[in-house]
Amino acid sequence: MKENKLTVRINKSVPEVFTFLLNPENTPLWIPSIVKEEVSEKPTKRGTIYRNVDKESKWSKYFVTAFEENKLFVFTSEDKNYSAKYTFRSISEN
Repeated sequence: MKENKLTVRINKSVPEVFTFLLNPENTPLWIPSIVKEEVSEKPTKRGTIYRNVDKESKWSKYFVTAFEENKLFVFTSEDKNYSAKYTFRSISEN
């Protein structure tokens, strides 16, 4: 499986960033190819479904397959050919 790792430092608290990234209304603000995202339930937990549509009107579905509040979440595509793991930690922990 191909793997990419990206580290981003944001001058905000972990809970602020975590909450921002889980909010489907914010997704088009940080993923330019996404124009809209919907979530099956709030609050997000393991099993929550995120659906998004891109600029070409193609819908995709992702399941939250791992979730720890303010620590990590994993999105896995419906066909299980793609997953993205987001981990969060304070800069002071580095």
